[in-house]
Amino acid sequence: MIIRNDSITLLLLQITLYHQQEMAHADPSLSLDQLLVEPIVDKYVLEKFTSHRMVQLQAPELVSLKIRSIKALISEIFTSTDISEPKNLISLANHYYSQRLYVLQKEQIPDLIKSMKEELKTPEA
Repeated sequence: MIIRNDSITLLLLQITLYHQQEMAHADPSLSLDQLLVEPIVDKYVLEKFTSHRMVQLQAPELVSLKIRSIKALISEIFTSTDISEPKNLISLANHYYSQRLYVLQKEQIPDLIKSMKEELKTPEA
């Protein structure tokens, strides 16, 4: 299964990253560096992701995922994302965050400004 929305991919990476940081903080035997490369995906990540409002609205097909599917998605993100720096949750999240900003700056915000200007030019009936 492929996530077709970079915002949803970023959300999954953020939830997973946060959980790895929490686990490393709570259990000193866990290495955060290792968790960033090989994240532990459990019920917490599954519930936070599948119950998130953005997933429910923009990717409802992902709401019924199981832990195995979430693990497969994260693995797929690691293998399919082409970045020049070493891959870990932080570098992948930064990559998708940069892509999201680019889309906002180059496409969505200019379109929104254009439609607002057109709306202001239209005389009220």
